[in-house]
Amino acid sequence: MDLDKLSSVGFVRGSALTDLGQRLVVACYRPSDLTPAAIGARTWVSDFALGLYSRELNERTLVNLAEAIGLEAREMGLRVTPAMAPQLNQRSLGLQTVLPAFVVLVDKEPQRIIEHLDAIMPKRSGNRFPIIVFTGEVADELKRAFPEGRFVRADGDRGAVATEVVATVVQVLIAERTGWN
Repeated sequence: MDLDKLSSVGFVRGSALTDLGQRLVVACYRPSDLTPAAIGARTWVSDFALGLYSRELNERTLVNLAEAIGLEAREMGLRVTPAMAPQLNQRSLGLQTVLPAFVVLVDKEPQRIIEHLDAIMPKRSGNRFPIIVFTGEVADELKRAFPEGRFVRADGDRGAVATEVVATVVQVLIAERTGWN
């Protein structure tokens, strides 16, 4: 049947199913056949996105890491924001749309992200869990700035680092949903 025929019998109006069309579909198919998985599609794990932040996005190493983390997260069904460089005059960065876990990428200049900490965690609320991905040695000032954070060394294989970071994000999501800490 084509769209004109479906419209003429009242199943479709414009490009959307009518109430009658929806009832016909439900009557003709099992509920399991009406899911994204039934046609090989996947759904997002959450309506929220994983935030990626860095003040050193001119460093190719960090850009590559951000890309690897983004790819791994999307493979796991997580939405991901583009890597952002927080600014002091951008206090919120749309934090209401990000997951409770977020990633901070640091290379040679940890003080640059620390100076913009309020843009990432404006209220320092307990429901925001930072994952700090760093190259080299973790600076003491990073440990003080993110005492509740999980630190992941990024000197190894990008894929392995991305897998570890996303696994940590998933653990945080599970803990939040179940109330388990």
